[in-house]
Amino acid sequence: MKKSFLAGMAILLPITITIWVIDFFFNLLTGPFLFLGRAFLNQHGLIPADHPVLLFGTRVIILIILFISTFGLGYFAQKFFFHILISKFRKLMKRIPFIKTIYRVSEQTLDSFLNEKKNPFSTVVSFKFPNDATQTLAFLTGKSTYSITEKNPKMTEVVFVPTAPHPISGFLLFAPENMISKVDISSEDVFKILLSCGTFDPSHKE
Repeated sequence: MKKSFLAGMAILLPITITIWVIDFFFNLLTGPFLFLGRAFLNQHGLIPADHPVLLFGTRVIILIILFISTFGLGYFAQKFFFHILISKFRKLMKRIPFIKTIYRVSEQTLDSFLNEKKNPFSTVVSFKFPNDATQTLAFLTGKSTYSITEKNPKMTEVVFVPTAPHPISGFLLFAPENMISKVDISSEDVFKILLSCGTFDPSHKE
């Protein structure tokens, strides 16, 4: 009985986790625009705006519109005239108090993730953490700022240590270069190791 239960869990859990991740990003992308769909339905007196099937359909439509809009925006952004407009819009956003801070951080973070040449999770390293008796896998994300190296000249590297089994959180550390060793493993495999709490073995792939 125990063996059958564990076998069932091995089948069910990956499916559940996959659905949960998809649902999380689905709601994350469509949530901010859902009020528009509800307002449209209320205005035209259609079925109740809180109907679960209707809400799901509205989210799907929003996701499709977002995809088309993103593709169109990216296409037109490469054209000279629209490139100027977007440039002016960015400058405007960076002048508005409070909003400029959020916009700059969001812009720089997304640029790092979407630009393959700047991918902060492309270099996997290992180093002693949290003490000299143990080691951990981490990502070399960049160089320390001047404010750090001015007082600690040896702390030149910026390292992000993700936690398991939810690697979206972690520790941001500053470390000397000679304490870090590069590891010949892909970032994808690192995330698999973290999500599986160390049970995944990159050397035994299917």
